[in-house]
Amino acid sequence: PMPDITVVTDEADNCSSSPVVAFVEDISDGNSNPEVITRIYSVTDAAGNSINVSQTITINDTTFPTASNPSSISAQCSAPMPDITVVTDEADNCSTPNVAFVSDVITSPGIITRTYSVTDAAENSINVTQTITLNDNILPTASNLPPINAQCSAPAPDITIITDHTDNCGTPTIAFVNDVSDGNSNPEVITRTYSVTDAAGNSINVTQIITINDGTDPNINCPANITQNADANSTFATVVYSDPIVNDNCGVNSIVQLTGLPSGAEFPIGTTINTFVLTDNAGNTSQCSFEVTVIDNPLPTCTIDAGEDERITEGEEIQLDATASTTGSFVWSPSIGLSDTTTSNPIASPSITTTYLVEFTSEDGCVAVDEVIVFVTPQEEDETRYGFSPDGDGINEFWEIDTIENYPNNSVSIFNRWGDLVFEIEGYNNTSRVFRGIANRKRSLGGDQLPEGTYFFKIRTSGPNSLRKTEGFLVLKR
Repeated sequence: PMPDITVVTDEADNCSSSPVVAFVEDISDGNSNPEVITRIYSVTDAAGNSINVSQTITINDTTFPTASNPSSISAQCSAPMPDITVVTDEADNCSTPNVAFVSDVITSPGIITRTYSVTDAAENSINVTQTITLNDNILPTASNLPPINAQCSAPAPDITIITDHTDNCGTPTIAFVNDVSDGNSNPEVITRTYSVTDAAGNSINVTQIITINDGTDPNINCPANITQNADANSTFATVVYSDPIVNDNCGVNSIVQLTGLPSGAEFPIGTTINTFVLTDNAGNTSQCSFEVTVIDNPLPTCTIDAGEDERITEGEEIQLDATASTTGSFVWSPSIGLSDTTTSNPIASPSITTTYLVEFTSEDGCVAVDEVIVFVTPQEEDETRYGFSPDGDGINEFWEIDTIENYPNNSVSIFNRWGDLVFEIEGYNNTSRVFRGIANRKRSLGGDQLPEGTYFFKIRTSGPNSLRKTEGFLVLKR
C-alpha cells in the first residue's frame, strides 16, 4: 500500500510533545510472489534529533484471474486462426491479465476445442475454452463431360478427363462409378458416371454419354482363281483351296459360303464360282468370290535324255546323267555294271561296250525312253611284275612298270608298311627314272637303302590309262 505515517502511533520526545514522522523509502528483497519490502519512516524532534523505524510488507498474490469461455462458433472447412480478442472479460485483483493461445484439440469428428490461457502478473493462470464446430455442407462442383463416339467398345474409364472440379474446402476426389447401357446394339448408348467427392463426404455425380456404332465393313480376301486338270479318267477334279482371309476392327461374327463347293469337293469340268459373305458383330457385311476352272485332262507328255555316249578304258568307270522334263522315277537296264538302276545318274563300269536303256515315268503317268552307249576300250597287255631284287646281279635290278612310258605325265609313290613315304618320282620311264630300292625321302630310321619287305605303291597319270594296277603291294628282295 501507499506509505502512511499514521501507522507510527507511539512517537514521543523529551522536549516536545509531537516529533515529526516522515516516509523515507521502500527497500525490496528483489523476489516476487512473495516479495518482501522494508518500509522506513523517520521520527524527528524539534532539535533535529532523528531515528528510523521500519515496517515489513510481504506481497503475495494468490488470487487467480477470471474470464469466461468464448462463445462457440461454426466453420465450413477449417477453424479460423486463433484470436485472443475473443476473450473479452478477463480480470484480476492485482493487474490486467495476459491472454494467450494454448492449443487446438480435435475432441470428436468435426469438433475442435480451442484453449486460451489468462495469466496475471503473479503467474496465476486459468484456461478458457471455445468450441469450434466444422460443418462443410456445400457440394463440390464439376461439369458433365462432352459426349463421344466409339467403334467397338467404350474406352476405359479415365478420371483425368474431368478438369473443372472444385470445392470450397479443397480439391475433391474423382472416382469412376459405373457404365449403364441402354441395351441396344449398333448403336449402343452407354451412360458413364463419375463421382466428385470433397473431404467432408459431400458428393455429386457427373456423366458422359458414349455412343458405340461400328460403321466399318469387315475385310474378306478370297484365294486366287484356280485352274486344275480333271482327275485321271474322270469328269471332275478334287480341288483343295485355303479359307478366305478375314479381319474386322471389332470382331467377326460369321463366314458363310453363298455359292460354289467346299474345299476338298469334286468340282465338275468347267468354271465354278465360289462366293463367301463375311458378317461382323455389328451386322456389317462384305463378300468375295473366286473361280475354280476344271479342264479336261490331256494326255501327259514328258521327255528323257540319257546323255551323250561315253568312252572308257576297261577297268574305268563313268557317271551317267539322264535328264527328264519333269519329276518322276527312273529304271535303267541292263543292270550289269551299274551302281544303281533307279537313279538318274548311276555309276557305270561295264567290262565291254554296253548299251544302257533308261525308262522314265512321270508322276502323272507319262513314259519316255532313251539310251546311251558306253564304249569300252580293252586294256593293253600289262606284264608288270610286282616284285624285284636289286642285289647287283644285273637281273631285275629295278621295278619295271610295263607300258608306263606311254604315260609320261605320271608320278609314282612308294610307302613302307607304316605308311611313311620313302620314294616319290615324276616321269617314271623304266630307264633312268626308276625305283631301285633306294629311298629319296627322309626316313625316321636313317639310311637310303631300303630293307627287304612289302611296300605299297600308287601310280597317277594325267589322263586315262590301261595299267593293270595303279595301287597295290610291291615286294622288295635283296
